[in-house]
Order: sequence, then C-alpha cells, then structure tokens
Amino acid sequence: AQFLCKEHDALLRRVLAWQEVVYSEQALPAWLREALVNILYLFPVNSFWAQARPPIGPWCRPEDGLFGLLDGIIEDPAMEPMPDSFYANAPLVYFFPDLALSTLRGYKAYTFANGAAVYIWGGVVGAAEGGYEMTAGTEIATPTPGYQTTTNGPCYVDMVDRYWQRSGDNKVLSEFYPSVKKNTTYTMSLRPEDGADGIISVPSGDVDPENRSRPPGHFLEWFEVEVWFGMTPHVGGIHLANLKVAQRMAEKMGDKEFARQCHEWFEQGSQSMEDKLWTGKYYLAYYEPKIGKKSDNVFAYQLDGEWMARFHGLSNVFRPSRLKTALQTIREACIDRWPYGAVDLARPDGSMAFGVGYGPNAYFVPESYMLAMTYIYGGEKDFGLELARRTVYSMNVLNNLTWTQPNMLRADTGDLLFGTHYVQNMMLWALPCALEGKDIATFCAPNGLVDRIIAAAQKT
Repeated sequence: AQFLCKEHDALLRRVLAWQEVVYSEQALPAWLREALVNILYLFPVNSFWAQARPPIGPWCRPEDGLFGLLDGIIEDPAMEPMPDSFYANAPLVYFFPDLALSTLRGYKAYTFANGAAVYIWGGVVGAAEGGYEMTAGTEIATPTPGYQTTTNGPCYVDMVDRYWQRSGDNKVLSEFYPSVKKNTTYTMSLRPEDGADGIISVPSGDVDPENRSRPPGHFLEWFEVEVWFGMTPHVGGIHLANLKVAQRMAEKMGDKEFARQCHEWFEQGSQSMEDKLWTGKYYLAYYEPKIGKKSDNVFAYQLDGEWMARFHGLSNVFRPSRLKTALQTIREACIDRWPYGAVDLARPDGSMAFGVGYGPNAYFVPESYMLAMTYIYGGEKDFGLELARRTVYSMNVLNNLTWTQPNMLRADTGDLLFGTHYVQNMMLWALPCALEGKDIATFCAPNGLVDRIIAAAQKT
C-alpha cells in the first residue's frame, strides 16, 4: 500500500501508456482492443507466486519461486490445471516470460516417473473429477496425475515450445528437452496394441491409465464430459501437433534418432487419420472398430491440433485439401444456425446432437477463440473474426460478464452456462497473432505489438 501510494503517478502513466498502444492498434477492431485490455484482469485475480521453500521441493530456484494460476476460482478451484493453463498461457509468455519459465520448471519437477505430465498442482478438482483424494485447499505443492492423460502431455510440450519460440533461448530448450522427449514417448505409447491407429486414439480400453475409476469413454481429454472411443481427430490432431513440435526440438538438440521417431509416428498417425476418420466432408468424432463404437456427429473443435501447429510456425497437421472442406462443414453444422458461438457437437445436417456431455447448445469460450483462429489461419479471416466477435459480444455486451469470464456459454442464446474468472479465456490474446498471419515467434519480434506494449509499460 505504501509503494502504491508513493508510486501512484508513475504507475498510472505506465498503465495508460501500454493500454494506449493496444487502443491505438487500428488493424484490430475496437471491440477486440477493448476485450484484450480488460481480460488481463484475470492475471492478478488468479495469480499465485510462492517462495522457494518447503513444502515446495529443493528443485525450485530462489530467483524463480513457483508461479501458478488458479482456475475455476469459485466453482471448482485448481492450481495449474494443465489444459486451462495451455489456454491461458499466451499473454503470460508474451509479457511475463520469467513467470512462464517458473511455471514450466514446476511442470518439469512434477512430471511422474513414467513420463506422465502432472494434471494439477493441487485443488478440489482432484476429488471432484479426478477421483483423487482432495488436497489441502489449493496447495501448490501436491501434484496429481488427475485425468485427461492423453492431452496433458501435449499441453506441456506445447507450452515449453511457446517459451522457446518466444525467447529463442536454447539453454532453456536443453533444460526441458529430456522431459519433453520422455513425455512424448509416454503419450504416443498410450495405446500400443493398435499400432498406427493408437497414435491418434484415446488410451487402451478407452480408460485413463492414471485414473481407472471412470467408465470407458469418460474423462479422457480436455473435453472431459464428452465420451470418446478409439480414434478421434481431436486427440489425434493434438498428438500430431505434439510430434511436429517435438521433432523440431529433437533436430535442434541433434537427437537425430528421436527426430526420426517423431516423424515416423507422425506419418503413421496421419495416415490412419486420413484413411479411417475422414467422411468426405469432415472427420468422425470418434471410431473404435473393435467394439463397434462410432460417432458421426460433427465435432466443431476437431481441428484444434491445426491451430497448435500454426501458432508455433509449423506446417499442416491435417491434409490441406481436406482442411478447407472440414471448416466449411463445421460452419454449416455447428455455427451458421447458432448466433452466439460454435456449438460443441451437431448432426451433419445442422440439427441438435442430443445426448452429448455438455448439452446440445454448449460451447467453451477459449475453444471458440481457437476455432476462430483456425479459420483465420485457413484463409477465412473475416469469418474467423466474426466468430470471435460473437463470443465476446455474448459475454461483454449481452450478459455483462466482462469481469466474470465464464468458461461455458450457450450458442443459441449467448447465456452463461458455467464458470467464473476462468483464466483459460486469456486465449483471446493469441487472436491478434493469427490476424497478422504470424506465429508466436514473429508476433513477439522487435517492433511488433507485444514489444511495443512492453516498451510503453516500462517507461517511467
């Protein structure tokens, strides 16, 4: 309080200066400029920064401390739930890379001996959905593997690469590469009995190997309440993006054998994806031929792996000739009839898909932004921007939720379904990068928007 009182004038000038950079960015629509500035309120509300002392282990550096984000802060609080931080991480890497590095070192230290990535550092979510004993409140030093094992690892690999691409620090890559390699091997071995098909599938038996308390098909990936069996383009695309990232890292590290292995896994998984999941207009939501499980619903977010690759400056995960067709099908089935977002699942004719986990009219806010960017990277800039605008309008104008930031809305009415103060909505900060047709490295380059914001904020 004394510091704020003493430095009030200087701090206010710096705040107004960096905000003015955003508000003056004429290439961005006014609604987006306003939303980008305001959504960063989530950063101070949800941030924890612990000192390097017990119960945190001796691996934690005094100069780092341990920085983490709390998500689901009212309904279902958890420290650093892996997929939520994956969504939220972009502005952290842009503006506070030292804190992002502290978090990454926490992930690395909490990786399990078998290579599985940590799901949470502690919190009630460990009991509510993961089947683990509830930790002490939101204790920052009680990691569990939780669930969603098939996508936790790719999130970790993705965030390590974001930091590396943003910083260009090869020493940090050397520090994290062994854990990336071990986790990637673990992820690609979750369904070994199915060979190439297993690379793009949920784990063996359609059950999470780190938490077998759930029935088959449930709680396997970050769309946790939907059921999944066998091969799925969502998991598959995420795994293929993971492999592209890991291959680039391996090549930089001179690990030719693992680079070759990642390329081989990618080619095998991609072939299975294109041969066994493509319907002619889109990819099946899932397909498990051994037990006759198949869903021909159109899953709006089936192409998430494509966005992951493009944000990292990598080439296509899905076959380019099919990507445009799939985006058109998704638009017709999941977006055109829904005025306020892209419904998670719909029938191919655009009618409601009943009996799905979150309901026939639900969608996740950060997923809407990710899909919008996938359209933009796919050459449909105007439509992608309009999809993002609908989401922001639903929250900030229609429902006055600027300072609430739920994670789930209704695509038919725009109304709140669930959540308050979800850091995952900071995914919005990846949108300007896509609009400029850039990846994270070029977006953070000198004289770009990120660089100009930081320069303005640092002026005294």
